[in-house]
Amino acid sequence: MERYDPQFTHCRVDGETYLIRFPSCDLNEEQTAWVRTAVRAYLASGCENLILDIRGNGGGSDSAYEPLLRLLYDHEGAEDAMEYRVSDLAVAHVREFAGDTERGRGKIARMERTPAGEFLTDGPKTYRIHYDSVSPRPRRAGLLIDGKVGSSGEQLVLEVRASSRRTTVYGQDNTLGCLDFSNCEILYFPQDPTRWMMLPTTRSCRVPEGRGIDSAGIAPDVRIPLPLPEVLTDNVDTWTLWVAEDMKTEKRKE
Repeated sequence: MERYDPQFTHCRVDGETYLIRFPSCDLNEEQTAWVRTAVRAYLASGCENLILDIRGNGGGSDSAYEPLLRLLYDHEGAEDAMEYRVSDLAVAHVREFAGDTERGRGKIARMERTPAGEFLTDGPKTYRIHYDSVSPRPRRAGLLIDGKVGSSGEQLVLEVRASSRRTTVYGQDNTLGCLDFSNCEILYFPQDPTRWMMLPTTRSCRVPEGRGIDSAGIAPDVRIPLPLPEVLTDNVDTWTLWVAEDMKTEKRKE
């Protein structure tokens, strides 16, 4: 590719299809507001079809994609939960991000009663994906991925598959495969603080059952039979146009 730099973008592709490009789950306040604006703009467009393009989305926070998941949701689903490997690092992680909540305090208390090195398993192995309503549009959606989608980007793919029958995953390569071990903390080397490593504090409940994705990533439902687009920034590229046409073909088959 001449230029690979996916940008936050939302626009009409044609009379039936709208594009929301969402290249990161690591959002600042302005980008968080942008996601809500993009959803409103799509709903106001009147387009039946939606392409949610997450190429390049290497992750961030799962909460970042919640308005987009809610838009695609059409039935209750379930996805694998995660479990903490008990350690001082894991306790510090929970204390930092949820220590002021009742749930966080309860988790810390359970960790303190669990021997170091064991996994905290007292809880459900799955969690529900449920909203009180279903958006009437899109009628059809395409979730566009590539080999750089990882972490929270991959979690979005899994949750969409679990809760949206109207969404098809398009791409050429599998996703990155960087999700089974998560919630990383930075650990600095004591004799050289300029050197550091990132250690996960959690693992997916997929792992003990041999269903991890880190070795292979997540495969698309439909493989795009085109060369890579020359440019991917804020443009409507050749892959986007191909997906838009494919969804129209599926409509004619109905």
